[in-house]
Amino acid sequence: TDMGRFDEALSTCNNALRMNPFNLDLLLNKAWILSILGKNTDAEQILNKILKIEPQNFNALKTKGLILAKIGKHIDALKQFDQCLITKPTDDEILFQRGLCLCSIGKHREAETCFDQITSHNKENIEAMYQKSKTQILLGKIPECLSELKNIISVNPAYKEIIKNDIIFSHLKGNPKYRDLIT
Repeated sequence: TDMGRFDEALSTCNNALRMNPFNLDLLLNKAWILSILGKNTDAEQILNKILKIEPQNFNALKTKGLILAKIGKHIDALKQFDQCLITKPTDDEILFQRGLCLCSIGKHREAETCFDQITSHNKENIEAMYQKSKTQILLGKIPECLSELKNIISVNPAYKEIIKNDIIFSHLKGNPKYRDLIT
């Protein structure tokens, strides 16, 4: 099974760490494996150890943010992502994860800004476009949302079905522009 492979990878990491206990790459890999195995508290402790050694370690901050978001600690995850953005202010993955966290705590305007930053330089980042359209509908920006949905479908026509089946857009079903988009 896949979990058996992760247990094996963890064992390999532990063996290598016995030889070099302060190897940050090995510690980071161990934290990621522990997170995959559902041992998020152990993973977080290792990441904190890395961050004590190297406080601005981008990969440790990013991984800690992803783990915190995964377990629902969105405000704490945002702090990690904000630290990452100091080093790499236009990192699409960090901006995307930050946007998702902001959505999770109801900060849709800020989330829209994150997704907009991504789509402003990457016009075909379909997931950022899709999340942006969802934040726009939550903000009551119907014309902007419809425009974004049109862009999404032009980039990837398969999204027509995804949009049609996403409950967040259900109250647009009476809108003729929306109906034209999804039919």
